[in-house]
Amino acid sequence: MSSSLYRLATFYFLFFSSTLLAQDYDDFRASPYFPKDTGLLFETLRERREVSIAESPIAYDREAEEIFYQRHRDLIRSITHHEFIFHDSLQRYTEHLFNGLIQANGLAIDPLIFINRSYVPNAQSMGNGIFVINLGLFQHLTTEAELAYAFCHELAHEDLHHSDRALKYYMEISSILGHHKKKRRKRKEQKSEEEVKTVLYNLSRESRRDELEADSLAMLLLEQSIYAQSAAQTALYRLRDYHFFPLSDLDLPTYFKLDSFQFQEEWLAEEERMFGGSFGDNSASAKDRFFHPDSLASHPALAKRLEMVERLLSQRDDQNERVNPPNLWREQAGYEILESMLAEGFTAHALIIGLSLIQHDPDNTYLQAKIARSLMDTYYSIQHNDFDQAVPSPNYFAEMQARQVVRMLRKMRPKDLVSMAYFYLKDKVARSPHSSLLRSYLEESREIMKQINK
Repeated sequence: MSSSLYRLATFYFLFFSSTLLAQDYDDFRASPYFPKDTGLLFETLRERREVSIAESPIAYDREAEEIFYQRHRDLIRSITHHEFIFHDSLQRYTEHLFNGLIQANGLAIDPLIFINRSYVPNAQSMGNGIFVINLGLFQHLTTEAELAYAFCHELAHEDLHHSDRALKYYMEISSILGHHKKKRRKRKEQKSEEEVKTVLYNLSRESRRDELEADSLAMLLLEQSIYAQSAAQTALYRLRDYHFFPLSDLDLPTYFKLDSFQFQEEWLAEEERMFGGSFGDNSASAKDRFFHPDSLASHPALAKRLEMVERLLSQRDDQNERVNPPNLWREQAGYEILESMLAEGFTAHALIIGLSLIQHDPDNTYLQAKIARSLMDTYYSIQHNDFDQAVPSPNYFAEMQARQVVRMLRKMRPKDLVSMAYFYLKDKVARSPHSSLLRSYLEESREIMKQINK
């Protein structure tokens, strides 16, 4: 690695570090959900759609056109339905990382990057230079080099044209279904179903092979960058061991032990079944679960991928002067995810996320305020008949502690929710009287208490 590249990396690290550390998170505001120039972005997407159609295989003209138009509609819908955020500094940081990796490897890729509000640590190459990076990836990976490896993996998919291969299979399916569309006889329908199954099986098999192929190329791309190659291994380990809502070190009765408010242990008790036992970890069917434990559902076979990456690392010596600075966007990504859950009315998710984050920063007034906000918004959801969206079934979550939080919210009376929020805020304001956010929420909870006690 050249000294100029090292100096450049150091400059960006110090610049972004000073920018982030200067922020006062008590006054944190969620990023906008629309870009500054929506018209320009939509036009860029339209141009990329037309290029994709023009470059698609002639044999599948009609199917390809419909698929690219559908991708275009899906991206527009994602923007208009607030699924992405447009944070200037985070966008520049992400584009800087992508462009640095592209330039270091001489790739012919012009990235168009969207940052999804999802807390699932995932990323996606959609073809024609379009990438979607989830906030969960920023929140979960601990170093910039780990992020760089994840981005190398997506760049590898793009450079290897894996999306084109998947597109070919989907066009085959579309062609099969179209061929049998007018033939309603049972035998024809069965033949069509078998053909589709065969195509899907081949697609799944090649998808797993594509992941290993992308990892192998990603290692080469990372080798040409300023970042430590060992980050590939640590990134995959973190993704393998990921828990959506890590609350294992938090005891709810202890955390919510407040003066003038009595936490009820019965709020955490599991419901008894009619014939004994309880609704425990094994009672939830797959469709009831929040998400499969493998956080990268589109990136299967993590064990095999780790084995290959470890083998590749053992065959080469990491160079000196490679950088592996901390990922300075972890905290802000967590805040953005929390704000996203509150904006969507998912108050149980928001409370669980807030509690998981505050374990590492117990005096954080912003997180304290948002924990209270989650309780108050759960109360409001009851008033607005939105409770089932705000607080799903406990079986929705895989983690035991997350289920406890849901059971608590489901068993508390509306007055209990407001009382807990009020006394919690009163306690935090006494400890941090400078926090305008805590004081504002305290006044709101006091007003709700007055209305309830009339």
